[in-house]
Amino acid sequence: MDSGRPFGSVRRDASAALTGGEEAISAFAKDGFRSSVTEDMRVITLSAMANGGKNVSETAMTR
Repeated sequence: MDSGRPFGSVRRDASAALTGGEEAISAFAKDGFRSSVTEDMRVITLSAMANGGKNVSETAMTR
């Protein structure tokens, strides 16, 4: 995550698409955002596992 803000990868990649022109925006909107979302969700999950209690960690490990 960028600067501790949620969905930093999506923000970063969307910003790059906006400065990249119409084709970059279309590519990001069509399918390019998926890898950014996946990256952010991994970070959020790892953070929950590290900072959550025993039940959170055990549940996260089974998913």
